[in-house]
Amino acid sequence: MRIKFAYSDIYDIYLYYQKHKLNKNYDFTKNIRKGKAFAAKMQKLYNKNRRVFDIMSKVSGLKWREKEVKVYVCNFLGWDFSDPVTIKVRKNMADAFETFVHEMSHQLIEFQNLGMGYWRKANNWVGKKYSKEPSPIRRHILEHAILYKTYLEFYGKKRTMAIIKEYKDEGWKWHYEAWQIALKEGPDKIIKAFVR
Repeated sequence: MRIKFAYSDIYDIYLYYQKHKLNKNYDFTKNIRKGKAFAAKMQKLYNKNRRVFDIMSKVSGLKWREKEVKVYVCNFLGWDFSDPVTIKVRKNMADAFETFVHEMSHQLIEFQNLGMGYWRKANNWVGKKYSKEPSPIRRHILEHAILYKTYLEFYGKKRTMAIIKEYKDEGWKWHYEAWQIALKEGPDKIIKAFVR
């Protein structure tokens, strides 16, 4: 699987006008340069660290079915998402890369293997035990089980635990709760429940 990062000025301008009042005189030149530079940096980071996706496939037992995934980068994104994979321009490239890997875990699970909404119809012990949890928590239990094993192998234990703590510190409550469930129940056990 190959990943191609792209900056789309049309996409970014559209997102800008979703948040701001129409200003026909606004000069996007600086943001376009910033977006293109960020896309180039992310491409280099991916090229250097692409093995993280081989690790993710190995620990999950899921295969990358797409030959190429296009990843958009935008300045005016509220939050990152997984379809199409779209990442907000950041200064901290380590955080940007971790966020990108997180969104790609959704891509691997939901869009290339188990299907969108798999957590709603999970008829296994995880789905039954956590059926009353809010959807964002249920949706991230398997993702975080896979990411935990991926990050352990890729980053090591210290960095992995720091990443998990960052979710709590930055106010991503539901993500953090899903991490806690994944750690409590055991990543291998959770993965086995969904991927047979």
